[in-house]
Amino acid sequence: MTNCPTCRAPYRSGSKCYRCGAKLGAVLAVQVEAAAFRRAATRALSHRALITAQGYADRALFLHRSKEALGTAALVALVRRDFKAACELWFESCQSAEAEHRETPSGPAGDQGERQD
Repeated sequence: MTNCPTCRAPYRSGSKCYRCGAKLGAVLAVQVEAAAFRRAATRALSHRALITAQGYADRALFLHRSKEALGTAALVALVRRDFKAACELWFESCQSAEAEHRETPSGPAGDQGERQD
């Protein structure tokens, strides 16, 4: 997670947002589970279990549609020779990375977590 889903403050660490106090534990747990499904998809690919890999990749995308999950799903689609889906997923992954880059500014000068109202 790069930003708090409630106030969009940059995520630092912990299970609570430093700015708005939102509880982030559930969001973090879902992201951890999605990462586990991405790893499972990669392992399934290494064993040539393509349908299983597809299932894991789909579950990771369902839980957290991140650039990493999109990249994993694109890889699975590529290995399955579904080139159209692979291209679409990879393109979405690249767009997601660009959007994340735009959303993660260094912040206003002197931003120490104070709210700018």
